[in-house]
Amino acid sequence: MQQVHVTCRRSRLTHDEGCADDPEGWCVAVGDMADYVVETGKGGRYITKEEALEIFKKAEDNGFVHQITNIDGQDKIFAICNCNVNVCYALRTSQLFNTPNMSRSAYVAEVTKENCVACGRCVEYCPAGAVKLGQKLCTKAGEEVKYPKMPLPSEQKWGSHMWSEDYRDKNRINCYDTGTAPCKTACPAHIAVQGYLKMAAQGRFMDALALIKKENPFPAVCGHVCNRRCEDACTRGTIDEAIAIDEVKKFIAMQDLKADTRYIPKKVVPSTKGSFDEKVAIIGGGPAGLSCAFYLAEKGYKPTVFEKNEKAGGMLVYGIPSFKLEKDIVEKYNGVTAKGLVESALDKVKIIEDLGYDNLVISIKSSDVLMCVKAHELIAEQTNYPLHVGITESGTIFSGSIKSSIGLGLILNQGIGDTIRVSLTDDPVREVEAAKLILRTLGLRKGGIEVVSCPTCGRTRIDLIGLASRVEELVKNYDLDIKIAVMGCVVNGPGEAKEADLGIAGGDGCGVLIKHGEIVKKCDEDKLLSVLKEELDNWQA
Repeated sequence: MQQVHVTCRRSRLTHDEGCADDPEGWCVAVGDMADYVVETGKGGRYITKEEALEIFKKAEDNGFVHQITNIDGQDKIFAICNCNVNVCYALRTSQLFNTPNMSRSAYVAEVTKENCVACGRCVEYCPAGAVKLGQKLCTKAGEEVKYPKMPLPSEQKWGSHMWSEDYRDKNRINCYDTGTAPCKTACPAHIAVQGYLKMAAQGRFMDALALIKKENPFPAVCGHVCNRRCEDACTRGTIDEAIAIDEVKKFIAMQDLKADTRYIPKKVVPSTKGSFDEKVAIIGGGPAGLSCAFYLAEKGYKPTVFEKNEKAGGMLVYGIPSFKLEKDIVEKYNGVTAKGLVESALDKVKIIEDLGYDNLVISIKSSDVLMCVKAHELIAEQTNYPLHVGITESGTIFSGSIKSSIGLGLILNQGIGDTIRVSLTDDPVREVEAAKLILRTLGLRKGGIEVVSCPTCGRTRIDLIGLASRVEELVKNYDLDIKIAVMGCVVNGPGEAKEADLGIAGGDGCGVLIKHGEIVKKCDEDKLLSVLKEELDNWQA
């Protein structure tokens, strides 16, 4: 075998369409071809089997495609190419003619239609760009989409009518306009949203972090300042509510702030001779400059970043206002952390105390639930000042209520906190209602009617969901410290409602009023609400 020069990489470089690969030494000639290269002075050198395997391994690390050339006939291999999909003539030609057998490889892209859910993970993982998200598998009617296949030049007379310079666009017939998912399209960094969400759901947080950092080297900072365009575009919002993509990303990115869990990508050099010696100067150490340095270093270059400011980072360092978090603390803790929040707050307390003030309330809210809990635990150990607690920017009525309930529950249940705020993207009245319910659930507030209700089941014969909602609305007008149960059937209803002061349960067109576990009145289903109201108007324990 012989290691030879790579014509495709070198020739494309002359057209200023290089791929940044070292153009030497990727192709391996075999047998007679190896001898021919030597005898005709084409360059290259003889190599051992072990050296060839090492070349193949480096090619795989770079995502190159192994192609075994056998145009002399079956079992007559004369070369093994390691092709970069961006410049390879054979791969481009097979795209032009839509004839994959021209460049048959060990890598074959194939979609099992019945299993495909259009998640896009295959596109994100394929090292060679063999698959493209957006290509339709069937029509709206269900028929298979037939893509045109051009005949080979050997099959009919060759001419200009046989080819087009725009083939890379035209071979994507019947594709969706975006070619990707709406969330990924809306993301300024074009991060593979579907991929890291799936990995997070599987508990593969480091894999998810690695996938994010393929497109964004600074996920922790961006996760905290992101304006969530992906969530605005999330099609799940057309059904109920957009997936909390940014919260998942922030959780994943927090791994990058810890030395023991930080993801540092493996250096993969597109060269068979080691790292590159070229000097690369990057002017400006902001997010763009540092990202450029990051990806160059990943490819084996040694870039030098020039920055006029004392510290590199640009907006990452100087864009966070000091009143939110001091730069020295960001640097000290390598990002926004619970310890950093506490230190920042106590520094401000010291300044105010030095001015002669001591009637203070401290608030150190965060949108990161677990970070917020940890920060309150730390500051409660270091100060006796009252604490105003809350999960800031928690989200909509659904996601915000869940996050606030978990966060405030964990904090308040430890005896930490003096006042609370439930932050919701909704009517402020809903914030107050949620806050009261959280306090009442924790046993920290008395008064007001508590409504409990059962889930629906096969025995339910009434509109339980609607009835429970109407009961919640009704009881807002009563200043009573009691519990009301709303049950879906008269079979188990009385027993399940025995812990409540009052209860109602529905049957098939009928209903019952329950008091302290005993049925006290029967009525038609449509009279249940009025019967309950009458009992509340005349309530006596």
